Amino acid sequence: MRTKDIVASMAALSILAGSSAAFAADRTTHSATMVDPVSQAYVATLVESCTVDHGNYVGLYLGQSFQVEGKAFLSLVGGNRTAFTTSPRAAGEEGWVNEIGGQSQSGCMPVGTKVFLTYSLGLGEGPIRLLATGIVK
Repeated sequence: MRTKDIVASMAALSILAGSSAAFAADRTTHSATMVDPVSQAYVATLVESCTVDHGNYVGLYLGQSFQVEGKAFLSLVGGNRTAFTTSPRAAGEEGWVNEIGGQSQSGCMPVGTKVFLTYSLGLGEGPIRLLATGIVK
């Protein structure tokens, strides 16, 4: 009787281990520490979660709140493609952001990809300012 219990327990454990390994193979997570390109001061942490069946999510957690006014927006660019852009606000509207993120528009960024956080006043208005850079790990 005990032999059957041990065999059944081992079978259940091997099924659980196999399913968790399959889940791990379907999901990868990456991160990057984003720093000011001039001062090398910490700006934000990038977290990326890539899954086969649920898409790719990018989140950027800022070290300090950042004010975004009017048509201005923040963008995360990686591998020469835009991964995520905040939505421009209505004219005259302003707000402070601590984090930005959502579905990645550029797919999963592989380890070693250089990423850039940029700020723009709006389409066709003024220069695009580079706020931070990092490398996906």
